[in-house]
Amino acid sequence: LAWHLAAVIVREENLGLTRARLAGFRKAEGELFILVDDDNVLGVDFIGRALEIAGRCPHLGVWGGSISPRFERPELAPPSSLYPLLTLRAVTQDVWSNDPEHHASTPWGAGLCVRREVASRYSRELEERSLGLELDLQGERLLYGGDTDIAYTGCSMGLGKGVFKALQVEHLIPEERCSEEYLCR
Repeated sequence: LAWHLAAVIVREENLGLTRARLAGFRKAEGELFILVDDDNVLGVDFIGRALEIAGRCPHLGVWGGSISPRFERPELAPPSSLYPLLTLRAVTQDVWSNDPEHHASTPWGAGLCVRREVASRYSRELEERSLGLELDLQGERLLYGGDTDIAYTGCSMGLGKGVFKALQVEHLIPEERCSEEYLCR
């Protein structure tokens, strides 16, 4: 990250994806946060399109897009019916809602766009309900739900959540994540 003048590496001593996100939220200075893990590659126009959606859709608090795979060993790829287990999804049409039960509009973690006001409320709420800290990866434990928790926080604020086909993320999938053992976990 040294190439970018405003880049800052934030170290979080406590284990867990949610704790790392909270540390990033505290340190970030912008009005829009985009969550990108080390195995995600944003489309070349992702940031520009995310900012365009932010301006065009002030009613949204959280949004994301398509997450396609790049398998380290394509011949080991699981059937596409199991892709959601690898956090992969194809968004074929733009859709949004402020109903937490509308799952098709709930964005997933890779490339998750979060307005500052939602991140701030989410951070404050986790100070009061620490159980939310347990909703994501921690070491070897495979559990996901923090991104949905962030989206639901936006909904509780009267803001919507959505997915957009223009937002493209590639998820790098190593060989071991294609194993039956991993997918069952």
